[in-house]
Amino acid sequence: MNQFNVMQTKFAIVVAFGFSFVAASAPSQKSMAQEKAAVTSKVDIEKKIRFNFQQEEWSVVIPWFADQAGFSLQPINEWPEGTFFLKDDSEYTTMEALDQLNNALRIREPAFTLIRNRNLLVLSRLEGSFPDELIETIKPEELDQRGKHETIICVFDMGELNIDEMFAELEPMISSSKR
Repeated sequence: MNQFNVMQTKFAIVVAFGFSFVAASAPSQKSMAQEKAAVTSKVDIEKKIRFNFQQEEWSVVIPWFADQAGFSLQPINEWPEGTFFLKDDSEYTTMEALDQLNNALRIREPAFTLIRNRNLLVLSRLEGSFPDELIETIKPEELDQRGKHETIICVFDMGELNIDEMFAELEPMISSSKR
C-alpha cells in the first residue's frame, strides 16, 4: 500500500430512488446555477396536497404540482409518455407528494425524475446524465428533511480510510450506468 491509498477525505454519495451513485470527490464550490437557485424559497414543504388524477397527461400533472407546492418549474423539452393515475383522500406534504410523483415517474419507460433544488423543479430522464449543477448538496443531518426518492448529493466525512477497501465495498452499489 502506498502513501496515497490512505487519506483524509470527504466522500459524496448521490442518492436517487434507492440507488447510490458514488462520486470521487465532493463539490467544494456552488455553481452559478446553484447560486441563482438560492433565491429565498417560496416552497411550503408542510403544505398538504391531494391528488385527484385519472389518466392525466404528465404535461398537466407536473405543472399542477409545481404550482400547488410553490416550485419554479424549469422549462420542459420532453414529457414522459403515458398518464398519471392517483386518486385518493390522503393528504400529502409537499415532500410526500414529490415522492409519489417520483415513484410513478421512476417506473415509466424511459424512467424520469423530478430534481428539486431549493425552489426550482427540473424534470430529467434517469438514463444518461443528470444536470449535476442543479443537484443540491446537503449535510447528513438534513437527510431526514428530504424525500425518499429525491436526487441529492450528501457529503460524509469519512476520516482516514483505505481507498482500495472503500472502492471494493462501494462498487456493488454503483449502477450499471456508473452514475
